[in-house]
Amino acid sequence: SAGYPISVTSLKPLIHRVIDALVTIAVGVSAAYAVGALFVWLWAPTPTPENSSPPPEAFLFLFGALIGFFAVLLARRLLVPIWLRRRHRLG
Repeated sequence: SAGYPISVTSLKPLIHRVIDALVTIAVGVSAAYAVGALFVWLWAPTPTPENSSPPPEAFLFLFGALIGFFAVLLARRLLVPIWLRRRHRLG
């Protein structure tokens, strides 16, 4: 360990956790955008001068984005550990 206080091997788990967090956030943001866009596409009324303020699609997009993002976080925190445990047991 050439005088370094922290070895590279001890940083590996930290690096893996950081990469896992970044991938989870990236997938969450992507799912948020997709679900938000889907909600707008499914339920937003056609814009007319009478219903243009406030835009109802903004609330639909926000609601869909929150659902999409939290669904990914929930899946990551609950389903992935269950899947890994089951896979470990089978292997």
